[in-house]
Amino acid sequence: MASGNSLLDTLPSGSGICRIVEVAPQKYSTGYVSIGGGSFKLPNESGNWYGTDFVVAVAETQPKTTPIYECSVLKQNTPVWNMHKLPAPFLTAIYNDRDLVSGKFEKSQFIIKCLQTAEATSGVSGVYFPSRKTDGGVIVLNPQAVGINIVYTGQSPPIVG
Repeated sequence: MASGNSLLDTLPSGSGICRIVEVAPQKYSTGYVSIGGGSFKLPNESGNWYGTDFVVAVAETQPKTTPIYECSVLKQNTPVWNMHKLPAPFLTAIYNDRDLVSGKFEKSQFIIKCLQTAEATSGVSGVYFPSRKTDGGVIVLNPQAVGINIVYTGQSPPIVG
């Protein structure tokens, strides 16, 4: 129903991405890259996930302590698999698993494994997918492989206006 190429999309240079890092300020590092699994990110794969804004980032992480807020922009056009383009039954099945105690990421990670097996990874730098907690999107990127400019870090979200 959907090929890897049909999921290919590009996030334009200058797109804003936001992440919340739940660590003590003295342990914070802008260069930190997670290898923890979750949603469309396989365990032991390097990459951070970013919300399209801080509302999404807060909803997804649900921080239990005061986190560090980080806002960046992409330095270049960034090819990604856009999971918004998956057929509706796939998105519904993934969404319906969001509250499972175990196995909640298995369907989304299965899709990534299939794309990797089909060698649809040529030039792909990340995954863009719908938030399962609020309206908006989430992006998984490795900031060591994708150029980003960090434009803000702080213990509260930036005031825009």
